[in-house]
Amino acid sequence: MYDISLLAPASCCGRQRRLVELLSGDQAKSSTERIFMIKESLIAAAMSFPSWYGDVETKEDRLERLEVITTAIDQAVQIATCRATAEDFQEVVQKDDAAESETDEKSAKAKPNEDSAPVEHEEEPETPKRAENEDPVAPKDIPTESETSSNSQGEAPDAPDSKEDSSEGQPNEKAKKKAPSNCKLMWSGDPKRLAFMLLGQAFLETRLALHVHQGKCRKGECDSGKAISLWQLQYGPHLSKEEWSTLAGTDVNATRRAALEASRALSRGYNYCRSIPGAISLYATGRHCTWEPALKRAYFIQKLLNRY
Repeated sequence: MYDISLLAPASCCGRQRRLVELLSGDQAKSSTERIFMIKESLIAAAMSFPSWYGDVETKEDRLERLEVITTAIDQAVQIATCRATAEDFQEVVQKDDAAESETDEKSAKAKPNEDSAPVEHEEEPETPKRAENEDPVAPKDIPTESETSSNSQGEAPDAPDSKEDSSEGQPNEKAKKKAPSNCKLMWSGDPKRLAFMLLGQAFLETRLALHVHQGKCRKGECDSGKAISLWQLQYGPHLSKEEWSTLAGTDVNATRRAALEASRALSRGYNYCRSIPGAISLYATGRHCTWEPALKRAYFIQKLLNRY
């Protein structure tokens, strides 16, 4: 948890005092209650945001994109707090893609070929007559008494080749997720707070505009082409230009990479400035822990966190 006294001096007034009061009530919540259903809280908050006036997308497309954004934020927070690794989510995406392609192949094979000729049904052969002393109920697959006795005295019936075959369909204990041991912790505070900081920063930076999310900034936008993604990240000492160029795109992988880089920047700012407004200030300026709009942004993020 954060020391709320770091947000503003004791003699503060107005919005600063209100922010301290909001944080005081927020700290009273249990950690379990705060971590529960982060993604659901994010999507509810994102749906309350007005769309950018220049976006041309249907409600269904916007909802699908908000789902991608909130999923990427949730995954980035899990990585930043060492509850998962980036490889975990890349494997999930690859499995989903493989499952979709397999489903498409099966559906394509299941479709009848309209050009093919109609199949002529052959007449069914006559059922052979049963002998008078033959048992009408017992199938031929059931072993006789002599075969049963030979099995009990000699070789045992066929058994599964391995334990894996006998436990088919049951969860594998070894495949359970383990906490990454070599993870470098970025954010040691509340995961939900980091998630809403990412969502609030994305909205305040770009209004979640579609063309910015796609990496198609117009002339004069995105710091004249120096910034990229919904979080308006710039390359520099902490972010190489090669990695920076991969952060644009509306797919979940690119959005997660951008959210993770924003998590690094916010975590670095908080560790250095020791306050939420300070983290936002350093994120925006790259040099200072004070920036005039930072307190307003922190207030906006805290209101979202308390409401959702």
